[in-house]
Parts: sequence; C-alpha cells; structure tokens
Amino acid sequence: MPKGKLRVTALEHAFEIALCQPAMGTGWGLELKVLRQVAGEGPVDDALEMLSQVRKNAQNESKAYPYSLIGRAMVGTKDFEQALSLREDLSETDHRFY
Repeated sequence: MPKGKLRVTALEHAFEIALCQPAMGTGWGLELKVLRQVAGEGPVDDALEMLSQVRKNAQNESKAYPYSLIGRAMVGTKDFEQALSLREDLSETDHRFY
C-alpha cells in the first residue's frame, strides 16, 4: 500500500474513533483534533470531506470553529474564493465567528 494511502486510511480510522467519544470539557468532540491535524498538514480537501461529520459544540451549538480551521487552511493555500464560500454553509449567527 502506498504511504499516502496508508496515512489517509489511518486518519479516517482515527476520525471514526473520535466521533464515537464523548465531547471534551471544551464542548468539542475529539474529531476536532483530527480535523485540525488534517487541515494543518493537508490536503485541505481531506479535511473538507470530514467537516460535515464534525459535531456541533456541546456548549453553544456552533460549528464556526471547525469551519474557520478549514477556511484558514484554504487561505494558506491561496484558495480565497472557496474559503469565502465555506462561510455560507454556516448559520447567520456563526458568520461573525468565521
């Protein structure tokens, strides 16, 4: 198995396990840590695929933080238009935190 494919499979597995765990004291699930790593190391498209599965924050019902992680990664790769369009997937309330 090629090394890149092994990494993706391991991250997908880690993400699936994280989704099964209860939220942490911050209100976020462990999947946010996996998403942060994937967004930071790239490719951003892998993190974008995971984004829809990230749970809302248990304390404030927001998804702005995980979206902003992906948005910043997109800006880092100079994908400004997609970073701006990602904001539209958030509620009006969350727009100010993106």
